[in-house]
Amino acid sequence: MLYKPKKQENEIKELCKKIEEFGEMAKENPFRLEIGMMFLWSYIECYGLFFKDESFSDENEYRIVIQFEEALAGCSVSSYFNSNNRQIEYTFFDRNGLLVPCLSVPLSKNAVRQITMAPMMESHIASLSMQEFLTSNGYSNIEIKPSSIPIRY
Repeated sequence: MLYKPKKQENEIKELCKKIEEFGEMAKENPFRLEIGMMFLWSYIECYGLFFKDESFSDENEYRIVIQFEEALAGCSVSSYFNSNNRQIEYTFFDRNGLLVPCLSVPLSKNAVRQITMAPMMESHIASLSMQEFLTSNGYSNIEIKPSSIPIRY
């Protein structure tokens, strides 16, 4: 994750330099500019997910991004899950009365060491519920801590 604005800015500057280099080469080959623009789009689409506001830095989170081929976008959901990713389950969860699609990806139990709870009014109840969830699913020695981010109403 990139939390520091200066690091984010440097990352974007480096990207822009590469795009400019593609642009310079485009004089010789018109397809180079198109390749540069595709690279820019791909970068924003994927790496932009790893830029977060500096106020979240104490959470030191990890983010996992799973990308699917755009060519499969019009296919049925089952087309995404071939022999290489049989353990991925396409499912839904309830978020304030809305059903939200998500991918359920198995992780080994030792992959989780700490959970930072989102800021909320009922933080004690949420923490107890999370502890119960972890225990009932065979997780142990997981630190549960509150977020230092202020509650947003």
